Amino acid sequence: MKTWIITTFFFLQLLDWVYAQGLIAEPQNRPPRCGHSRLIEQMQRDSVLFQYYQEHRQRRVGGLTSLGLSPETQDSLIRIPVVFHVMHRPEDSVIGQGSNISDEQIQAQMLALNYDFRRQAGTRGFNTHPAGADTRIEFVLAGRDPSGASHKGINRVPYALSNAHPYGSLGLKDLSRWPADRFLNIWVVGQITSGILGYSYLPAMLVGDPDVLRKDGIVLGSRMVGSVDFKPGGKPLNLHEIYAYGRTLTHEMGHYLDLYHTWGDGDCSVDDEVEDTPNCSGQLFGCPKTAPVDCPPAPPRMIANYMDYTDDRCMNIFTLGQKARMRASLTSMYPWRATLASPSNLLATGCADSTVPRVGSLLRLESDTYVRVNDTLGRGEWIRVLDVNGLGKDSVGLFLQPDVTDQGGLRVVTSSPQSDAFGYVRFRALSGPRPAWNRMQATLANPSVGVGSPSPFLLLEWFSQTETSLYPNPFTDALYLHWEGRDSVSFQWTLLDMTGRSIQEGRYQGPAFWSPDVRYWQPQAYLLRLEWPSGEVEHRRMIKN
Repeated sequence: MKTWIITTFFFLQLLDWVYAQGLIAEPQNRPPRCGHSRLIEQMQRDSVLFQYYQEHRQRRVGGLTSLGLSPETQDSLIRIPVVFHVMHRPEDSVIGQGSNISDEQIQAQMLALNYDFRRQAGTRGFNTHPAGADTRIEFVLAGRDPSGASHKGINRVPYALSNAHPYGSLGLKDLSRWPADRFLNIWVVGQITSGILGYSYLPAMLVGDPDVLRKDGIVLGSRMVGSVDFKPGGKPLNLHEIYAYGRTLTHEMGHYLDLYHTWGDGDCSVDDEVEDTPNCSGQLFGCPKTAPVDCPPAPPRMIANYMDYTDDRCMNIFTLGQKARMRASLTSMYPWRATLASPSNLLATGCADSTVPRVGSLLRLESDTYVRVNDTLGRGEWIRVLDVNGLGKDSVGLFLQPDVTDQGGLRVVTSSPQSDAFGYVRFRALSGPRPAWNRMQATLANPSVGVGSPSPFLLLEWFSQTETSLYPNPFTDALYLHWEGRDSVSFQWTLLDMTGRSIQEGRYQGPAFWSPDVRYWQPQAYLLRLEWPSGEVEHRRMIKN
């Protein structure tokens, strides 16, 4: 019997090693979710460090969990400064190209991460489980670099091995690193060897390690950074089809904050040291409809827990026990973490309330300077609200109005838009009815945003011009169209109401001066569609009184 148990034990250990090496395909064709188990294997090669790790783990079980957490601070808001190092292929020199992911993709990840950790109602991170927790931990992109200079918290560094990053290599981190006792470092590469999505050391694994400040942090594959729930300016992000909601970082952040996998990296005899997560055995992949009971009489497995291996769309819970353990990891239990979220460090890293970036400028995107009279502005354009570090600002209201220097008679349709999660603002306006400069002013709707400086504004300009003179507009009894510099014209015309319904149509061929019969047109707004022999289509707005 004893021989059978020993043989089975070594077989299971071998099977774990084979999976870690990528020699057997994961169930349902899922890649290894993270590399935590392999980091443990690497540590076992150093008997001294592994002994430190085992001793510390025993001390935590013995009651070290609440160290440094008084009743007054157990639920206070914790904010952690974050810096992303985008370690892209040298040939991906354009931001947003391949492994050189965009600022917006990182912002999408930060939104998903914070919604998960805060159990935010109305988002994918919300749950109604009785053990579900708002961890009251938030993550903020650093507003200042280690020297104190203003920064957006994103570094971009060419890295030759970006698409084949050697798992666990410190060479990557040595290329770009901010002090780990002041910032949470996150490195993004094109791809990690063995297909691993991401990895992070538990702080317990770094106790006594002389390289603690070199190793501490998280490494992610670029296609797992971001969430399809947040699309900047309506543009898609290049994300993995299964791991597309940012939960890889949520999972690795759990490791960074001292959480084990829910199965404790073993079978029913191994625990994750959190009381309110049911015992379970081995990884769970996919998105099962029914939670299995792995270790009776324990309750069914918590398949939605962020620390399992299920698909991103299935995850939505940290428990109260996991919350307590994560918060304790930011105390003097791990000395290099003890000041990470301190008021003095938040101030120095640009992450304190008083230094969180405020709106500093507005950016106009993708506009043609020249438009036709009575044409719609803003159909393919965005204004972007930026913070002082150049990142999009969420949920900021704008006030749009014609500027006092407007010459064309601009009419603003969207007067009070609000920015989306990335600072993008969609708007609509109508260019003036006469050829001239159209000028629109965009200002902050709330003057209290950006305290300490005048409310920023942006002056947008278009020159309205016409190929077809249409007058008068509005008209009553007669309407004239004139094509200056041409002798004759030929086109198909359609009269539409403002819902797009066809009212009348016909064909005109003759002198470059046309006066359609408007006697039976009802008083209302119309759209005149002119289709030319070349295939070009022209639309003119007009009103009959």
